[in-house]
Amino acid sequence: MLHEHQVLTSTDVHTMAFPSARSARQRLLELHDWDIVDRFQPLLRSGSAPMHYVLGAAGAAVLAAEEGISLRELGYRRDDVLAIAHRHTLAHTIAINGQFTHLIAASRHSTAARLAAWWSEQRCNRHIGDLVRPDAYGRIHLTAHAAHTPHAAHGAVAAASGTSASEQSFEWFLELDFGTESLPRLAAKLDSYSHLAAALPTRTVTTSGGNPDAVTILIWLPGRRREAHAREHLTHALRGLDQPHQIRIATASPSPSTEQLDGNGTGDGHAPSTVPAQDEHIWQPLDSLHPARQAAGEHRSSMSELARRWAAPRASFHEFIESIPTRTSRTVQLEAPDPLPPDPATFNPAVTHRVRWPSSTPVRRTPT
Repeated sequence: MLHEHQVLTSTDVHTMAFPSARSARQRLLELHDWDIVDRFQPLLRSGSAPMHYVLGAAGAAVLAAEEGISLRELGYRRDDVLAIAHRHTLAHTIAINGQFTHLIAASRHSTAARLAAWWSEQRCNRHIGDLVRPDAYGRIHLTAHAAHTPHAAHGAVAAASGTSASEQSFEWFLELDFGTESLPRLAAKLDSYSHLAAALPTRTVTTSGGNPDAVTILIWLPGRRREAHAREHLTHALRGLDQPHQIRIATASPSPSTEQLDGNGTGDGHAPSTVPAQDEHIWQPLDSLHPARQAAGEHRSSMSELARRWAAPRASFHEFIESIPTRTSRTVQLEAPDPLPPDPATFNPAVTHRVRWPSSTPVRRTPT
């Protein structure tokens, strides 16, 4: 996970895999003593930041040995890893990771929905960076009960495609806005996403209940005021697309009770305000055909509700995206790790435990 997502805080690790913060800290301390992980603590103007963990030299050596490659082929350099502490994008990376670690925690305690994929920004860029550069990609698998939807056509589509409701999934691309780029530039990304949608193969056809093949974009913004302005720009950009039905958008921002405001009232973008609970009703779908609804504050949905509403009975995008050749690189591109930690009831620490995607093979690159 650290190799894929670069940096995780002690809070992230606790949220993902441990019953208490104390047990998480104790385990991380042991891993740090063994040089499996390295760590740093950013300096804040007030208060103290949680400890931030990155992949250590011994951890990289173990990972490379498991894959049968060298550290050079893995692309690991300790000074590069620790340089993350000084990057201006650190807070942005932590905020993205915080979104997904909370989804992992929800998946561990739910049988209705399971986070099946979490791709980093770097992995997305390697595969589809020529078309669009999302901050992350995620996919949730839904059980038959969780995937139930009021759209009558949805079940018909599943039957026509030869899939069952239990095979439905909800996948999305995340755009996390810190208020550092202009809203017209944010809205202009929809054109790039439309090119991605056009490149993806069509797997289902329906005449009602929406477009199951649409590309879903979830956009997190730092404040309600900026979100309202962003929705205006996004609506205008969506209407300008040749095929706006290929794009689905939902926006979110911290609720007024938790929103952290800066001098401009746009939100300071600190990570604590960017980690909503899965069942928190903050996501507002964008309805470009009925702008009056969104102006009046259309009902906001939780992530769970969005997943049930926009789940599609089809193979996931990642299978097609993974087939796209990545840019030439001297490093070996590893498989994306399973986002969920091993089940303590079945995990055997005496056996090397490495979860792989079920129907895929490692993507190996020959050094050039």
